[in-house]
Amino acid sequence: MPEGNSPLADHDLLEMGESSLTPLERAQIYLVRASLRPGALDRAIRLLQRTVGQWWIRAATARLRHGYGLEHLPPWNRDHPLGPAVNGVMSFFAMYPPIFREKKRAALNLASLDEVAGLLRRGGFFVGLHPEGMRKKDDDPYTFLPAQNGVGRVIHKAPRVPVVPVFVNGLGNDLVKQVAGGVTGRGPPIHIVFGAPVEFGALLRAPGAPKTYRRIAEKCLEAIGELGQQEKAIRAASGSPAEASRKSARFM
Repeated sequence: MPEGNSPLADHDLLEMGESSLTPLERAQIYLVRASLRPGALDRAIRLLQRTVGQWWIRAATARLRHGYGLEHLPPWNRDHPLGPAVNGVMSFFAMYPPIFREKKRAALNLASLDEVAGLLRRGGFFVGLHPEGMRKKDDDPYTFLPAQNGVGRVIHKAPRVPVVPVFVNGLGNDLVKQVAGGVTGRGPPIHIVFGAPVEFGALLRAPGAPKTYRRIAEKCLEAIGELGQQEKAIRAASGSPAEASRKSARFM
């Protein structure tokens, strides 16, 4: 992040939200932006992510987790350093910027997405995004909600960043139950399949517009759907029924 809290895009979240962000939300944004600037705070948070943050996630999933396609992952030279205070306890600020569901604050989401794209252009970051924009609540992990424009907007504005599709099946919404199942090894298996980077071709050279963003997002979802079928075959071959994993997460 440049000096102070200057924006990474034309639309700055703090400026756009001057009248609609609460004092707590503004404080969270200032705090996270401060953590993105090189220095002691940045180093401390990155250390916590690599140690405490990774430790508890691994402890909760290690006995259930199965990964495939790891060769598709590019080398990371820095941990993901984003996130509002609400995620600090769980991931030490690993989720940011905020996405607002209220219609009256929907315009702020454009600034949030553009800030993500700006961080990716700067380099040294990786970002996880759900093309659907939300978790699908039924029990079929192999069907999807419609792709949303947001992921397409980020990819279009950071065209040189590799986009790796990921399909995750086996995570639930009950955090306590999920952790307990991971510690005891009695929870449903978690299968993670990584795919080759998505090729967008001429879409990245097309003018930035909702139609372009939607098509990019749809290509992401198509790639994730293919990984879902691979995961389904892997699960069947391992004798682990798909029904045992009731929820899935898809992200880029």
